[in-house]
Amino acid sequence: MQEAAAELEQACHKQAPAAQIEALLNKVLTALEPVMTGLRDFAQSHAVPPPNTAVIDSGQIKMARDHLLALLRHDDGAAVQYWHDNESLFQAAFGKHSATIATQLQNFDLDAALAIAQQT
Repeated sequence: MQEAAAELEQACHKQAPAAQIEALLNKVLTALEPVMTGLRDFAQSHAVPPPNTAVIDSGQIKMARDHLLALLRHDDGAAVQYWHDNESLFQAAFGKHSATIATQLQNFDLDAALAIAQQT
């Protein structure tokens, strides 16, 4: 595969005719086929289940968010367990920032978790 890729790269640099580049590209793709098959098989066997799509009440989200912020403002370590107990609510409340907040809580960096949570 490495040799085929190098040939293709050289042909591109030399501005070889399109037919030659296409033939070399097909050679590279053929060499990659077992790798791609292996990656697809791996991805299918290690697929992550879809997130819980249950409907969550916006009032619950607000109440959980407010309580978490209060715990964090008071530098209360109970925020870590509260996060774990209500993680689905916090994923809804903080969206893409929830993973970062979770990491800060796992590291017991409550100030950093608070700063991120307040920004969202």
